[in-house]
Amino acid sequence: MDIEIIESTLADFLSGQARLLFIEGASGCGKSDLIDFLAKRAVAEGAALLHGVGSPGEADVPSGVLRQLLADAPTPRLAQVPQATDGRPRAEAMREFCAAIQELSQNVPVVCCVDDLQYADAVSLQYLQALIRHARTGPVLLVAARSLHFSSQDPTFDTELLRRPDFRRIRLGRLSEAAVAEAVAGYPRIAAIPGSAAALHDISGGNPLLLRALLEETRATTPPATTTEELEPERGGLFSQAVLTCVLRSGPAAFDLGVALALLQDRGSPEQAALLLGIPVSAVEQADTALRAAGILDGHRFRHPGAAAAVLDALEPAKRARLHRRCARLAYQAQEPAAKVIQHLRASVHAHEPWPDTLWAVDVLRERAEQLMVTDDPRQAADLLHLAYDACTDEGTRAEIKTRLSSITWRFDPAAAEKHLAEPLRLARAGQLSKGRLTALVRSLSAQGRIAETDEVLRRMNPPGPDSGTAHDPYPNLPHAAFWAVRDRGMSDLADCERFLQDAVLTETTLLPIVQALQTLILSEHPERATPWCQTFADDAACRNAPAWTAVFATLHGDVLLRLGDLRGAERQALRAWEALPGRNGTVFVAAPAALLIRARTAMGQHATVARLLDLPIANSRDDSVYLSSYLYARGVHYVATNQYASALRDFLEVGRLLRSWGLDRPVALPWRTEAADALVRLGEPEQAEQLVAEQLSLPDARHPRVRGISLRLRAAIRPPEQRQALLKEAIDELRLSGDRVELARALADLGQHLQAVGETNRASMLTRRAWNLAHACGAKTLREVILPGLAAQLNPCYPTVPRQRRGAEESDAKLSESERRVAALAAHGYTNREISSKLYITVSTVEQHLTHVYRKLSISRRQDLPVDLPLGSMESA
Repeated sequence: MDIEIIESTLADFLSGQARLLFIEGASGCGKSDLIDFLAKRAVAEGAALLHGVGSPGEADVPSGVLRQLLADAPTPRLAQVPQATDGRPRAEAMREFCAAIQELSQNVPVVCCVDDLQYADAVSLQYLQALIRHARTGPVLLVAARSLHFSSQDPTFDTELLRRPDFRRIRLGRLSEAAVAEAVAGYPRIAAIPGSAAALHDISGGNPLLLRALLEETRATTPPATTTEELEPERGGLFSQAVLTCVLRSGPAAFDLGVALALLQDRGSPEQAALLLGIPVSAVEQADTALRAAGILDGHRFRHPGAAAAVLDALEPAKRARLHRRCARLAYQAQEPAAKVIQHLRASVHAHEPWPDTLWAVDVLRERAEQLMVTDDPRQAADLLHLAYDACTDEGTRAEIKTRLSSITWRFDPAAAEKHLAEPLRLARAGQLSKGRLTALVRSLSAQGRIAETDEVLRRMNPPGPDSGTAHDPYPNLPHAAFWAVRDRGMSDLADCERFLQDAVLTETTLLPIVQALQTLILSEHPERATPWCQTFADDAACRNAPAWTAVFATLHGDVLLRLGDLRGAERQALRAWEALPGRNGTVFVAAPAALLIRARTAMGQHATVARLLDLPIANSRDDSVYLSSYLYARGVHYVATNQYASALRDFLEVGRLLRSWGLDRPVALPWRTEAADALVRLGEPEQAEQLVAEQLSLPDARHPRVRGISLRLRAAIRPPEQRQALLKEAIDELRLSGDRVELARALADLGQHLQAVGETNRASMLTRRAWNLAHACGAKTLREVILPGLAAQLNPCYPTVPRQRRGAEESDAKLSESERRVAALAAHGYTNREISSKLYITVSTVEQHLTHVYRKLSISRRQDLPVDLPLGSMESA
């Protein structure tokens, strides 16, 4: 039908008749192509062409289109037509314009083409109206193209068209799928893809401009597309550019509407868009119709996400962010799901101006962050709290958010978590935080081991009275639920701890109580009871996306193993903790696994690798962290092992100063006095060493077998030779009970050395060899070389390894009776038959019988071959 109109119009025009043809259609539907086709046909038949194009940028420029029409005028008279803009001169100028065209048409057919008429200026429209009125005879063809759904600048213009009986109108629509298939046929490689026509029709909506852009974009694709999925347009490509062109040429409100609908997504409608944009619904309805007619919208949604992206990408980032913020507000008011609200809030981060009325946004973000914590997604939760902090204008609430952010971030990035507390601390010191907010701050500071700052905040909450605190408790307000708290527990309490751990589920709320329960077990007389729980919670933390928690439990596990003399196991756990910590050099918490690694590797003789750990910037970091005391203690141990006694003494005394200042001076955790005493003995200061040992033995922790055993061993090194044997035997008894095999080996070696000095060479040799075997089984190379230097290098390669020693102990437990096991354990640890007889309240003959049975069952022939790590257990009568 359209072709018939075009052909008949051209035929009539070329036969000498005046004709008027109006082409309408949505943006991108081929109006310009058709007007160009008509112009070329007319020119080919000998017609003179006057051509002009409206432009959005020149819609207010008087005579803009008219000047284009007259720019290449074929006659002097037409070229000299005056372009008056108002009053009487304009009327005369319009008559002259029409007369000049009429005169020209007497010699040659005249075709006057105006594209994008919707952008023509008002003056030019008046000249065209005059031509429509007067050019009714002769071969004058006026062709105008205009996009649909535009309000005309001059309402009388369309009326003038209808007065002409020769007026013809063509309305161009979008292509059908069959028509798309015909177009695709011109691109053989694309046409060969099954379903390509249908896919391209779905994407383009049949819009010819969008279809052409898709085809050209796909043709240029390397490698060539072979499936319909590969026909998807690229962001920012030809298709995106064509979409943006169509939108911009679909009316003044089309772009804003497109932006609004792209942001609103499935909630899009003219009403919602108008609400978002803050304009009347009537202002967007025409644009909505235009975009649907162009095939860009399907209903009130973009037909393809690439089209929505093209519109949003053209929007200024700050404006886009502001609109996202308004979308969030609308979604919140409509009680949309929180995820939808937050999606827009996330996208609004580029809007740097202050947020008006932000309380609702802060509440939504904080509530959603807590929900994410329930599902173990701390990183996402932290992102939302960052956004809530930026949106919030109240200083107190901002401090509260920062404190919570620190707590959440500590789970995966302790270094960042520590920095988050700077602002809350500043406000706390200025007295600007409520008691509830101070309580949360205390909890975070406490968990990070920041003792002085914790107490500072607590004192602001509960100012000390004249009688509060004592000389032994400088920080009476410190909370009990902290990683570093050390509390006395009896056996019944240990059972309570294990029951709690059995039922506990690892969460932010339970983390501190779990750690405290584990510390209680570790620092008890049975640290081995903590081992399975440390492993369980470390594995759980790893599954819960909490690397810092993994580091905490791995460090505790390593501490247990170190106390039991399993140096290789302690090193493995220290490495696990070390590697789990992100940004480890930025957090003081790294001092905990570093200290563990230093002590384990120092005992294992790996001094070169330890030296690299001593270069960490930990010692110069925050001096109120409890983790620093562990690090300094470990460094002191390394200095002793490498003969740097003065440096070691300085570190141990600094540890003591810190622990006493914090009210955390507990030898069961860090026996710094005996380590300092050891350094003093080596520096030739036995009197000062004796003072420190006596001080440690006077403390309540001296009841602990490990503390007492270490203290007595050091005292024996200081006292006269005649007192040493009794002290060392008592130390050995205590250390056997403690389970610390390295310290036991050290005490056995000291006793062997003493016996050698007093002439008991046989027994001395047995004890020394036993101490060496025990140190070797623990992997304590440093101690092993002190006991019998160079012996390891002389041994046959098949000398029992540590795993074999452990298998021996396990097999022994299975083969031996309880009485035989107790006798064998004491014999393995250097007791004579008479001492075993006295200790177990049995005769020497019974001891010998038990040992005979033990040798036969274990297939050994002498005392020295007894397994090193036979457990002592209860030493009641055999």
